[in-house]
Amino acid sequence: MKKLLAPGFAIMAAAILTVTGCGPKFNGPVASMPLTPAISQAAASTATTEGRKPTAAQWVTVTGKVTKLLPDDNQGSKHQHFLFTSPSQAKTLKVAHNTDLAAYVPVKVGDTIEVKCEFIVSNPYDIAHWTHYDPMGGEGGYIKLNGKIYDRLPTRR
Repeated sequence: MKKLLAPGFAIMAAAILTVTGCGPKFNGPVASMPLTPAISQAAASTATTEGRKPTAAQWVTVTGKVTKLLPDDNQGSKHQHFLFTSPSQAKTLKVAHNTDLAAYVPVKVGDTIEVKCEFIVSNPYDIAHWTHYDPMGGEGGYIKLNGKIYDRLPTRR
């Protein structure tokens, strides 16, 4: 009986780690290819209108205004959440900023920010994810507010 439960437990644990952002990061062919916002907008539009979910995220750098602060997610890997509208994306994006890996961003409604992130097509909002350095050494993102870049935790001396 124990031999039957072990594989199922491992699969379930891997799924939970991946969903909470603690698991391995997908680096498929599209995710590792930097794209301009105009290209990602076209790809996002196609995926949304055809009702398909993408198999990989796309790296983008976008600027926009914060429109709404959302409750933080403190389950598992902690994430700061807020919405911002990007004119180049012609839509509102939800930021999921991992505060276990990067400093909390003191955004307020109306602030203009620049975000380098993985753009993930989703409902009801597309997601701006991976807004921090990559602890495994891959491509990382950031959030820039008032000239300050938030991409990692402050160093302690």
